[in-house]
Amino acid sequence: MKKTSLTIALLIFISLVYAQNYSETKLAYTKILNETNLSSFFEVSDIIDFKGFHLLQLKFTYTDTDSASVAWQTIKERFEQDGKYSISEYLFFRYMHTIQQAPTDLAIKIQETYDPEVQSCTDLLIYFDKKTKKVKTIENFCKAISKSFPISFDKIKVGNTEVSLENASQNRHEVYESIIKFTQDFYKTGGFEKDKLTPKAKFTCNYKEGEEKLVMKVFRLKNEVLNDQEQNYLCNALQWWYEDDNYCDYRAWEYLQFTIEYNTVSNIGAKMICTTDGRFSSGFYNPVVWNNANKMEPEFTTYLDTYTENFLNKLYKYLKK
Repeated sequence: MKKTSLTIALLIFISLVYAQNYSETKLAYTKILNETNLSSFFEVSDIIDFKGFHLLQLKFTYTDTDSASVAWQTIKERFEQDGKYSISEYLFFRYMHTIQQAPTDLAIKIQETYDPEVQSCTDLLIYFDKKTKKVKTIENFCKAISKSFPISFDKIKVGNTEVSLENASQNRHEVYESIIKFTQDFYKTGGFEKDKLTPKAKFTCNYKEGEEKLVMKVFRLKNEVLNDQEQNYLCNALQWWYEDDNYCDYRAWEYLQFTIEYNTVSNIGAKMICTTDGRFSSGFYNPVVWNNANKMEPEFTTYLDTYTENFLNKLYKYLKK
């Protein structure tokens, strides 16, 4: 009994010592980030101990993937110009000197968030390679699908009038209004998937005249992008019985964001660029907010790429008519 009590007391003492050491290390590393102006990019989240392996968790100060990706590239270029250390080497060696452990027992992870209920689309791992004896980095950024097409026609029809496409800055508003109408009508009738089980999509757009980009979001979609999800017979029977098309529908909820940029390009004329960000969540539950949904990238790249291509083909024909 005494031996057991001593063992428990020793374990508690060791855990308290580790916690104290980690607390001091986190404060010291935060000070390093502040002194080098890196605190505008990163903040210390935690240090995790895996049986003697010490993982430093840094968090980007940016909550969206695009900003985090741009920030990472900017810092890398800044350190490359200096020529002494790469950003990965600098972060790693300062961590090693602060915690005073062997490089093979250390690693740094950088994400947008460590909230288990929110997917981080930025995942960087900095570690020491035993074979090459060098600091290495694994980078993973989810990317939205971006497509563009030149507009080979001179005018589009907006209501009962025709709008010239010769100068994007003068007629961008009319073009965007036409795209908004097309997108609203397209999803009002069920998008590409027009079966009776398709729920009513929710379309939102906060575009204001004078803005150079058009951002549109469509929520409450099912079987639209991820269109090979089959419904089982039991669910179909229950839907018939309860007279509710969405009862027991396990197919994933889908969420889309289209960012449209329309510009005049020399030698080409007008050009349209569409960036599509796709997300999804479990169909067993109610739809979640945008930030809590899972990114379709990179697992469903092919689906999103094909969908964006098909959507733009329809939009192109609509504008051309």
